[in-house]
Amino acid sequence: MLFISQLDEALGLSLQLNNLSNLLTTCLPAEQMALLSEAAAKLPRSLTMPSSGMLLVWSLAALLALAVLEQVKYQFGRMGKGRRLPGPSYTVPFLGSIVEMVQDPHAFWERQRDYSTPGLSWNSIVTKFTVMVTDPATIRHCFNHNSKDTLLLDLHPNAKMILGTRNIAFMHGPEHKALRKSFLALFTRRALSMYVEQQDRVIREYMDRWMTAQDAQPGQPMEVRDMVRDMNCATSQRVFIGELGTQQ
Repeated sequence: MLFISQLDEALGLSLQLNNLSNLLTTCLPAEQMALLSEAAAKLPRSLTMPSSGMLLVWSLAALLALAVLEQVKYQFGRMGKGRRLPGPSYTVPFLGSIVEMVQDPHAFWERQRDYSTPGLSWNSIVTKFTVMVTDPATIRHCFNHNSKDTLLLDLHPNAKMILGTRNIAFMHGPEHKALRKSFLALFTRRALSMYVEQQDRVIREYMDRWMTAQDAQPGQPMEVRDMVRDMNCATSQRVFIGELGTQQ
C-alpha cells in the first residue's frame, strides 16, 4: 500500500479524480449524479494488491503451463504419416537446444546427424520447431517448395539480423525465383572454370606462405584456423572483385 500511495503522489491520480468528479457534478443532471453515487457506493472501499507470495505462485504456474503446452505442441508436430519424426524426446522449455548448439556445436550436429538416419530430424531452437534435413532428395524438395505458406528455410537464429531480411536466403516465391535466375550466368561451366583458375592461384600463394612460416620454426605446431580463414576471404575477394582488392 505504501508503493501505491507513493505512485499516487507522484502521478497526482487523486487530484485528477477530484477534478473529474467536480466536472461531472457541474455538467451532469442531478438524476444521473444520483445513479453514479449509488453505483460508486457498491464498489469496494479499497483495492489491494495480491501478496508477493501469491504473485510468485501464479507466475510459476503460468510458466509451467506454457512449458507443458510447448512440449505437447512439439510432440504433435513430430507426428507424421505412419511414424514419428526422429529427434530428442523432449527439449529444454523455451530455450530448446540453443545452449548446446552454442557451447559445443560439433557435438550438437553430430547428435542431430545420428537422429536423422532417414534424412529428417527435428529439434527446437528458441521456441521454434525446426526440421533438419540431410537427404539430398528431401533437400531439393524443400528448395522447390519454399514459401511462406508451406515451408520457410532457416539458417541461424540471428541470421536475419546479420544478413538482413531482404537477403536472398529469406526470399521465397516468384521474387526468389527471378533473383535466382538472374544469377545463373555466374555459374555456367565457363564462369566456374575462371573461378577455379583464380582460386587455385590464391590458394597456392597462401600455401607457399604457410610453408615459409613453418620453415622459420621447424618442429613447432602452428595454429591454422586464422590462416585458413584469411585464405577463404582472399579467394572470395579475388573471384568477386578481381585484382582490385588489397591485403587489408
